[in-house]
Amino acid sequence: MSVRAALRPIIISILACLGSACALSGFAKDYGASATAAWASLLGLAVALSVGVQQPRFLQRLRDPTPLQRRLTGLFLLLATPIYMVFANNWVLRTLTPFWHDDQMHVVQVRMLGQGRLWMPQHPLADFFETFHVFVKPIYAGIHFIGTTLLNVPGDWVGLPTYAVPLLISGITVAVTYLLVTRAVDGVAGLLAVPMLWSLSYFRFLAPRVTSHLPMLMLGLLTIWLWLAWRRTNNLCWVIAIGVVAGCACVTRPADAIAYLMPVAILFFADLWRLAWKKRLVHLLCGIGGSLPFLLLQLHFNSSVTGKMLYTPYQKYNDDNYPRINYATNANFDAMIERKPISLLPQKNDYYYEWLVPFIAHRERVGSWSATVFERIPLTLRFGLPNPLLYILVLVGFAGVTSRLRLLFALIPLLLLTVYFPHLFYLPHYAVIVAPSLIVLSFLGVNALKALWPRRSNSIGAFYGTFALCVSFSNMPPFSSAAHEDAPTSFRATTHANEILPQTISGPSVVLFKYTKGCNFHDEPVYNMETASPDDAQIIRAHDRGAANITLLRYYAEKQPWRAVWHINRATGVVEYRGTVGEALEKAIAASVSNEGTDEVGELIPWQT
Repeated sequence: MSVRAALRPIIISILACLGSACALSGFAKDYGASATAAWASLLGLAVALSVGVQQPRFLQRLRDPTPLQRRLTGLFLLLATPIYMVFANNWVLRTLTPFWHDDQMHVVQVRMLGQGRLWMPQHPLADFFETFHVFVKPIYAGIHFIGTTLLNVPGDWVGLPTYAVPLLISGITVAVTYLLVTRAVDGVAGLLAVPMLWSLSYFRFLAPRVTSHLPMLMLGLLTIWLWLAWRRTNNLCWVIAIGVVAGCACVTRPADAIAYLMPVAILFFADLWRLAWKKRLVHLLCGIGGSLPFLLLQLHFNSSVTGKMLYTPYQKYNDDNYPRINYATNANFDAMIERKPISLLPQKNDYYYEWLVPFIAHRERVGSWSATVFERIPLTLRFGLPNPLLYILVLVGFAGVTSRLRLLFALIPLLLLTVYFPHLFYLPHYAVIVAPSLIVLSFLGVNALKALWPRRSNSIGAFYGTFALCVSFSNMPPFSSAAHEDAPTSFRATTHANEILPQTISGPSVVLFKYTKGCNFHDEPVYNMETASPDDAQIIRAHDRGAANITLLRYYAEKQPWRAVWHINRATGVVEYRGTVGEALEKAIAASVSNEGTDEVGELIPWQT
């Protein structure tokens, strides 16, 4: 017996023990351990213990599908995934319209870029429109990288709802996941990967959102798929496509792009080295040419917003509003208390002191290494897999890495955790980006166990297939309820502003939102997502700034006197009609002169019907 063969059972046993510890930690979180999953475990165990389990013939055919069968299955998944994501979000009463800070900001960016603009001039009354993740001075622009915006602009051009392109992206992501898992393991694994991905609460949550996470996952998987296609033919068209997709990934989520592109680049250059030097040069130039437009556009965006090509808007926004939390910055708790955000917006300051400062204090107390080992790795496994028992197979799966493609999938989660090691934030929905890799590793863990006990390989396969299906479906609507969703289900103020106000208010209007202490600062409705410029919107959203409202009302009385004025108190949830701009201005001036704190208002409309 060789040394490698002798050490293999020992390595698998050690990895299985580590995985078991993670699994117990996962169950301690009370996640995924539903009654259905428990019954599935017992059923799978019974199958595994049975003797002489025979593999059905149809499974043998599914393991090695023809190229045509793979394409047709991928096309079906591309179409079926958006349909199921709409159903799943509706089932848990989650709106499809934007309500997160990130996706509302991205929609603002999409409206601008849809008109050929990366930014707009500063509004004369910019303070009334200040909000999260958006610059209002000295220009009006979003803060995030432009990759997600670019992908969503075609939908804006043809007038699609904001959730249409993200749903299509989710379908492409699932389809490419099936193709890659089929290539890395087999066709049965590829099919099982689909419900495993659908079962992730944050995948379903992100599917209709205009955010960067699923676009990054789609672009990363497409880069791998294009690299495999190039390896078969060495065609320059594939190299150009790799450059385009990789360039878009770099301006979508640069840190996450490193986790996907670095191992692909190493394997690509290893293959490229075998070609003649002229072909190497041509391939490199084609790849760079494909990615260059995206990189140049991002550099231009940086320069326009911050004045420096290598200083991103995201960095500047954090420097201004959340001191010392940018990438690779050693956040100091005392320094954060001393240096206050430059913003005077109450909800931004509440966000900073009530959520962010405690978050950083915890991180400083725990330390980077402890946070990565005891928090981030379990968090990645918890939100990247349907059930804690699969943690065992993921770690065992590292022993089953026997090809370049499998090595690539094994490296992605390790690189992502490494890239985020010095960064303050690592949130639950980040785990979705490495979910396909974790799923592949779980299948490799099954293969490693089959190789260790070849006489029970069919029993092990039957157990895993049964268990994976049962725990996946137990986490998917309609088999799971809204109460078991990890991801948010509704933000009342923003949902009201996005869905109910347009049905309630007819005609051009200005709506003033009053924020008071105790309101949910994560639930921010003041985003003007209809148009590139707030003044062009049918319903203009602005902050109620008390006595300063006279300035806003006077501005619109001169510029757009036909608008009506409404007021929303976010604490009480009541909408008040205050007349036309001119009428509201007269009331505000009279109240200011007489020092009255209340105005006579019109019809009261309840927050929720």
